[in-house]
Amino acid sequence: MYTALLIVADIRQPLLGADFFRQHNLLVGLRGQRLIEADTFLSCPCTVGVTSVTELAPIETESNKLRKILQEFPAILQPTFSSASVKHGVEHHVLTTGPPVHARARRLAREKLAVAKREFLEMEKMGIIGK
Repeated sequence: MYTALLIVADIRQPLLGADFFRQHNLLVGLRGQRLIEADTFLSCPCTVGVTSVTELAPIETESNKLRKILQEFPAILQPTFSSASVKHGVEHHVLTTGPPVHARARRLAREKLAVAKREFLEMEKMGIIGK
């Protein structure tokens, strides 16, 4: 049984934070989709929600030292990766030619391949990666 002070909020996407997991000594097993009690290794199944971040927002406090910077550069809170021009003049490229250096290429299972393709298409649409 876990006890915690919770605040009920009308939100679209619920979220448990790292502070909750740390306080209750819980581990999250993402690969096996399990919630694990760290002392006894007892676990229970859980589901991983899929959502997309539309906007990041800072927590407002009385003595927020970053407020002036955030007001001056509001674009840093928008996760847009499709900017055609780089504002700072630095571009990063990873050349990917030839076989992997330390591992052989292996086929993915059908389900995993479909998920990987969707994720790569999404990253390509966002401008994070390119062909």
